[in-house]
Amino acid sequence: MNSKENPFFQDICPFCKGHSFIVIHRLPDQLLEGDRLFSLLKCTACEGVFLQGSCFTSEEDYFNVAYSQLYYQGGMLASPGQGRIPKHHLIDTLIRHRSPLSCLDIGCGNGEFLRFMQSKGHHISGCELNSETARLVSEKLGCSVYAGPLESMPHDKKFDLLTMWDVLEHFLNPRKSLELLSDHLAKEGRIIFGVPNFASFEAKLLGASWFGLEVPRHISQCTPKHIHLLLTSAGLELVSLRTIKSSYFRKSFSDSRLFEKRNRFSISSLDRMQWLLSLFGNRAYLLGVAKRRPMS
Repeated sequence: MNSKENPFFQDICPFCKGHSFIVIHRLPDQLLEGDRLFSLLKCTACEGVFLQGSCFTSEEDYFNVAYSQLYYQGGMLASPGQGRIPKHHLIDTLIRHRSPLSCLDIGCGNGEFLRFMQSKGHHISGCELNSETARLVSEKLGCSVYAGPLESMPHDKKFDLLTMWDVLEHFLNPRKSLELLSDHLAKEGRIIFGVPNFASFEAKLLGASWFGLEVPRHISQCTPKHIHLLLTSAGLELVSLRTIKSSYFRKSFSDSRLFEKRNRFSISSLDRMQWLLSLFGNRAYLLGVAKRRPMS
């Protein structure tokens, strides 16, 4: 894939296709060691925030930097959202009334969510970029796990439910990826997704230090407004979108490289600060459901 096929490398706004933007942050990798700096751009048309793509020479360069072996060796295979999702009534209600479902979990990581769906009697499949992880999950759960990007999946496969937990913000070309996912939806199928909420009070409070940015792995910084723009542009319709009481506050101190003096904070003090933040109604996570837009 070259820059002509992927607007990420041309610095085109992924939300509105705008070409005018300003740099709002220049940051190092928030998780892994390295001196390379990355820029977050803000579109002057729709105010969408996204990672500058032109600092990478190719897709291979991007993946070598953002998803080096250190990323997987560090155990970053289970996204923050996966442990929370089964507790939410939204997905429980959906799967209770439509069972069994054929379910594809995109970016399935260590298979935690697939195991949950399997325990409920659903037919599971996964898709995972890392081939070794895909193989291990497939063997562990006895299901199909497609290794590689979405394009590697068989075109004729249809699913009742597509899930993406902390995945949408990682797509190099989210509009194109959502269009591909739409082709894999059954007639009455749904896409359920969870993403960090860039419009949250917490994100505004912490600014460049907010771990929800997770530079350089997060390409798009999602807000309710920009979720609408992405889905509409991909021929999808938002069924519901809710903000979830959630926080990246502790991770912004304990996991991020940006806080060089973070060790002065104990876990208990971070928990207390996070609790105080919750009093402001902190909702740092978005949980949404989408479907294909009816043909007019």
